[in-house]
Amino acid sequence: MHLESLRREDVMELADSAQIFHQGEEDRESGAIYQCSVSPSGILAKVRDKQGDWTVAIDNSTETLEMDCDCPHKGYVCQHMVAVLLLYIEGGDEKIEPLEPEANTPEALKQTISAMSQQQLVELVLGLAEEREEVMRALLAAVAVPSDIIQQQPQNLQKVTQLKGEIGLFFEKLPELAPGEAGSQWDQILAVTKLLNPSDQVEVLGYAIAYGNETVGDFPEIGPQIEQAIAHFATAAVLLSPHQEEKREYLNALIACLDWPMCRHPHIADAVKNALETICTVPGDYRYLISYLGSSKRPEAAELIPRYYLILGDDANYLRYRQENLDTEAEYLELAEYWKQKGNQGKYLETLDAWILHLLRQEQETAAAVSWFYPTAALERLGILPFLVQPHQSQLNDKNLYRILLALAEQKPVTLELYQQIQTLATRALMWPKLQQILLERAAENPQELARIHMNDHNWEAAIQLARANLDNPAIGIMVAESMRLQNPQGAILIYQELVQGYIDQKSRDKYRAAADCALAMKSIYLDVLQDRETWQKYIDSLGSRYQNRRALKEEFQALIV
Repeated sequence: MHLESLRREDVMELADSAQIFHQGEEDRESGAIYQCSVSPSGILAKVRDKQGDWTVAIDNSTETLEMDCDCPHKGYVCQHMVAVLLLYIEGGDEKIEPLEPEANTPEALKQTISAMSQQQLVELVLGLAEEREEVMRALLAAVAVPSDIIQQQPQNLQKVTQLKGEIGLFFEKLPELAPGEAGSQWDQILAVTKLLNPSDQVEVLGYAIAYGNETVGDFPEIGPQIEQAIAHFATAAVLLSPHQEEKREYLNALIACLDWPMCRHPHIADAVKNALETICTVPGDYRYLISYLGSSKRPEAAELIPRYYLILGDDANYLRYRQENLDTEAEYLELAEYWKQKGNQGKYLETLDAWILHLLRQEQETAAAVSWFYPTAALERLGILPFLVQPHQSQLNDKNLYRILLALAEQKPVTLELYQQIQTLATRALMWPKLQQILLERAAENPQELARIHMNDHNWEAAIQLARANLDNPAIGIMVAESMRLQNPQGAILIYQELVQGYIDQKSRDKYRAAADCALAMKSIYLDVLQDRETWQKYIDSLGSRYQNRRALKEEFQALIV
């Protein structure tokens, strides 16, 4: 629904109650709306009643109207929104006053500000920033403070204590904050922290990271905020400790963070690893990390040490270390990518195939049970397999391609494309019927993809049953019905009828419109495919009879009457 098509009856349906609608009418007629601005993207208005002044914002840029009012009404559409909508419908543009200031105001303001001294401007801006949080936030977003100025700032114990208190309060009140509000408050804390002396920054950000570590388990949605704190911590550490020896304390602290519960979240662990590289500004820093990780035998060593060798351009040590520590799929894939970047296609494919052989040995050593899917022991590590499909296809190596595709089907979602690839190979091997059943069971995890497979197989009965079992996902039903409208028109009509009824039962203008769209598709099948105008007329008449009191529904279905 958009403003352009809005009618008084629509506003009545949108209002939370008949009483709310009548109160909105009274506000509209009494002149409670004292400011109102209309643009193609929506309406912004001010409404005054006995309780106070309220701002109404109506967004017309989305598929459905998005409305907001800052009054204390607990429902969805309050009397102030109703009043503004009625003004828009009934008032006409000539009765709507613009919100913009008078034309001469910007020029007068420009002349006044231009006449001010630099000191006066500085005092004005800083005063506004101190009084209004939104001004401070805008300034911090627009002004990049040079690092040399940051380093000159004196330490401020009082500000550090204040920010720590704000951080503690932020995490304590996190359950009460809306997502947008939480992000805004955190951005403000970090923005102010970044203006402190680097030593104070490290203390505040370290406190924030530690507090976040204790909280992220219950509120994983704050992960991005913790990642920001980690990144700023690293930047401050570089400013505070430009020399190699001084930076080791912070490198050690970050490595220790990898053991914290927060690093069970992969994005936070990645933020810590990125912070390590931020602090490493000279080759000696990376060599220190290689030595520290190697001697500590940390689990991250197999990932980070070869990466640091590559950053240093030390190919010989990279290859030595990687060949000595080659076990997981990620490690094989990393080595294969190295050879690909070097332009050595032979080594690239050799490394990918070596991973499959590695899995073979694992299967033999563990005496795993035979499966129609191969391999079975290391199924969590099969992301490498897609890289092998194309080379084996081009070499017409059916045996290897077959096992790779089967392993993909075991580990990855079964798509129509994968289903068709396996069907071709399994049919040649006379194994398709049994494999088909297994693939269909795996594809059931994604009903929309399973529907595509049923339609590919022209298994209309299965497709209809699937669509009817997933009416809460209308996209599946519409896709199935549209695909079978010629081959199985009665089946398509059955699906559309159930979709129409489901939409009608939800009792809203938008759902009535969706029901009308489905009914229009049914009409096309009845008239164009079956050429059965009489049955269609009986159906549409029966709907009209059953829902004769639903005005909005009748309006949406008006165009469907033959």
